[in-house]
Amino acid sequence: MKYSKKIYTISLSDLSKLIYEGRKRLGLTQSELAKRAGVSLRTIQLWEIGKTAPQPHKLRLLSEAIKIPLDALNLKSNASQPVPLKSMFPRRVPVVSWAKAGLGGNFGNLAFQIDEWIDTDCRDPDAYALIIEGDSMLPEFKPGDRVVFMPNIEPRNGDIVVAMLSRTEDVFFKLFHRVGEKGEIVRLTSFNPAYPPLEYYVNEFEFIHPMYSMIRMRRS
Repeated sequence: MKYSKKIYTISLSDLSKLIYEGRKRLGLTQSELAKRAGVSLRTIQLWEIGKTAPQPHKLRLLSEAIKIPLDALNLKSNASQPVPLKSMFPRRVPVVSWAKAGLGGNFGNLAFQIDEWIDTDCRDPDAYALIIEGDSMLPEFKPGDRVVFMPNIEPRNGDIVVAMLSRTEDVFFKLFHRVGEKGEIVRLTSFNPAYPPLEYYVNEFEFIHPMYSMIRMRRS
């Protein structure tokens, strides 16, 4: 692991947040982190609530355990700027399977349908991701790709979107265009030429959410 040579200013409060958020980001329990850092469970608990700070000889193991540069955990510093906590921890958004895609617009229930979490720098507070299935968007998108969507952003022509029809609850992952004299028709097209374009009136949709980014998972 390479460590940054930049020196940070960090308060005891920020240090406790770094330890807590680093542990949660990696999905570790306090006991698991204690074992990795070579300390007791009680020590981890005290660090996370800001009651005590790690001794210098414990910092290296801690930095390796939570994958944060050693300098960022240093309380003794002559730097003028505090450590940027948000830049160290990208947002985590829920990922749901395609079978649950119809719940994409229901954020009250989404928390109960989570399959996993992924990191993103998407700023939409309701951002979520779907695990893509099918071959209609090949070759650009493959089954198993994780795609992040922005439910609070209006789609523009040429955007990749996830869209659900109100009446049938059919869900589509397609290329979006609005056509017609007043843009009253939504045309959804696929990259795979085997799938013909689909057209619906815009008021037939429960939601149309544009894509923010895609993550392709390594396949075994």
